[in-house]
Amino acid sequence: MTIKPKSITINKIAFFYKIIYLTAFFLTVPGILQYSYAQSQTFAVIGDFGNDNGHETAVANLVDSWNPAFVFTVGDNTYHSDYSRDVGQYYHQYIFPHDPIYEQSSDPSSNHFWPVIGNHDYINSSYQDYTDYFVLPQNANNNERYYTKQIGDIEFFAINSDSHEPDGTSKTSQQAQWIHQQISNSTALWKIVLFHHPAYSSSGSFANMRWPFKDWGVDAVISGHRHNYERILINNLVYFVDGLGGDSKVGFNSTVAGSQKRYNSDYGALKVTESEDGTTSYLTFQFYNTSGTRIDNYQLQKPIPLPVELISFNAHPIDNSTIKLSWSTSTEVNNYGFDIERSNSNTNNGWEKIGFVVGSGNSNSPKNYSFTDSPTNGTSFSYRLKQIDIGGAFKYYDPISISLAVSDKPQLLQNSPNPFNPSTTIKFYIPNTSDVSIKIYDVLGREVTTLINQQTTAGYHVVNWNSKDSRGENVASGIYLYRLTAGSFSQTKKMNLLK
Repeated sequence: MTIKPKSITINKIAFFYKIIYLTAFFLTVPGILQYSYAQSQTFAVIGDFGNDNGHETAVANLVDSWNPAFVFTVGDNTYHSDYSRDVGQYYHQYIFPHDPIYEQSSDPSSNHFWPVIGNHDYINSSYQDYTDYFVLPQNANNNERYYTKQIGDIEFFAINSDSHEPDGTSKTSQQAQWIHQQISNSTALWKIVLFHHPAYSSSGSFANMRWPFKDWGVDAVISGHRHNYERILINNLVYFVDGLGGDSKVGFNSTVAGSQKRYNSDYGALKVTESEDGTTSYLTFQFYNTSGTRIDNYQLQKPIPLPVELISFNAHPIDNSTIKLSWSTSTEVNNYGFDIERSNSNTNNGWEKIGFVVGSGNSNSPKNYSFTDSPTNGTSFSYRLKQIDIGGAFKYYDPISISLAVSDKPQLLQNSPNPFNPSTTIKFYIPNTSDVSIKIYDVLGREVTTLINQQTTAGYHVVNWNSKDSRGENVASGIYLYRLTAGSFSQTKKMNLLK
């Protein structure tokens, strides 16, 4: 068998760059390589395009005008077994390794082109030219015929729907089981499946590809093969047929159930944009023809989950007046921190912020946090956490409640800090609503000032003294007495002002 020199050169160079890519891939990134994109990104999906003609040129120019972050295909990447001519000529700027004829690069991060196999990608029942030319992730069975690729918030599941697939194409096949497992394991916000032969089409469907994608948690399915455009809704799952990439156009037969939009007047491509507003993520699908006219527009949306998983949140008393809150997370992504909020069941004043604890940002290991509170005006309290991410989005976790031990007698606690300068805090407890006064005296028994003299509800309370007398003048350093009077109860303690 005679092999053209051009094909030998292309395959050798592609293989060389492929080794470089795979080495960088496994040395730098565990698992599937991921890119970090901004909160808004656009990608293109083309199908049935590899025909090296004016129509493919027009579609490629359309795609370039979007400046997409990456390009996916839904098969039939070539009709001539010449990927350099049919793909590299038009899309080399997205592909690693760049086509040896049109442009070359040894930077694996420049790969932004992710195809799936179509029936015309099989040459004499072989897909070797396909895997020689493209650099794709391998699956658990060490092949590149089907794979997953996560980019930002979207994970893509590329399937080989051709009958030549040795791992099968039915919903119970080895391939389907692997894809199902990958979808189940995915933590991506959006999940998109791509393959060549459409499960539903008004030009002819492939029932074997009607896998239970909806039950698996897939958000959209994109196929090609039929050289037209169609949007179909089946059981609230959207299916796209996107086959107007450059080869001859095909008409429609009987309209399939669920068909919502059909078009075959001109060539074009599917433009998909992911965007968000801080609380909601939007996935917008728009089909444009090569004249730049938007033919179809369809949008999905879902709330953005805060990727901080709380595994525990507890409260326990340190003493009769102090509560320690503790909580743990298993994973964190972009976690700015936690607002701590408290509600007093005695006053019914709603939730108030009482503190903030900085988060760990990004973490895939357990993290532990704590906060100490000395609540007042009651004995029963509720607490909740408000988790805030770096972008400002937030989420409340379920509240917890705790009651402090109560006594049948009033209590006057030691001031804190002590010694102090210039102010200190005095905490006291009364079991019932009563008239309460707290007065400050010097060591000779002379009254310095009155901090509180009013009716006070049951529970713990706090007052502050700023080391000023009743005239607002600073007092001298020394020992001072503070006395609590609540009904018939009276108690005195010492404190030390040290300037």
